[in-house]
Amino acid sequence: MKKILLICIVFVCIIKVAAQTILPDETAVIDTETRKQCQQIVDKINTMPLKCDTAYFESRSSSGDTLFTRDEALFYNLTELYFDKNQRLRKYFHEGFVRDGENSHLTMNAWYDEKGNLIYISYDGDSHCDAIGGYFYIHTGQIVDFKTERDCGCCDDDEELTKEEIDNMRPVIGSSASEATIGWHESLANYIHAETLLSALNSDKDND
Repeated sequence: MKKILLICIVFVCIIKVAAQTILPDETAVIDTETRKQCQQIVDKINTMPLKCDTAYFESRSSSGDTLFTRDEALFYNLTELYFDKNQRLRKYFHEGFVRDGENSHLTMNAWYDEKGNLIYISYDGDSHCDAIGGYFYIHTGQIVDFKTERDCGCCDDDEELTKEEIDNMRPVIGSSASEATIGWHESLANYIHAETLLSALNSDKDND
């Protein structure tokens, strides 16, 4: 019985989860009205009859063969663009994962107003060790509100972010959204405007 108890104690220590959330500084003033307007635009876009264009799709097995079933793929990459009746990008969706030692997975959604400005972006990802997630409300290229989360299932206490590290990482309300990062440390500048995003995607196509 003592041996079994010892094993259980050790196992609990191994799977200890360290979850951390980064929110705006307590002294920051959140423009709740602007955030509400951004959310209303997002809700309106979600009810629009948008045209979906699969900008990029790749799904392969361990042998390199092309697959069309997501659940069997070792490598999967899907990007979808949603346009309104005036051919303006209003919504972006991306999902990618690799089933290897890292087992990384990431999904991302972004919404754009009529002028192509990013108004809201959210992401959710995980790997064999980490889980991340968060969102940003954006207005005229500036951060209105945000939330980022990090959940490390294989980190020790000394690997958790310190208060000083969190303060250094924390985006500033009202600052340029282009200076922030999302997902696995990707620059938010890549998504700040529909034209920028479409140009990058077209460039990726040309290079394939």
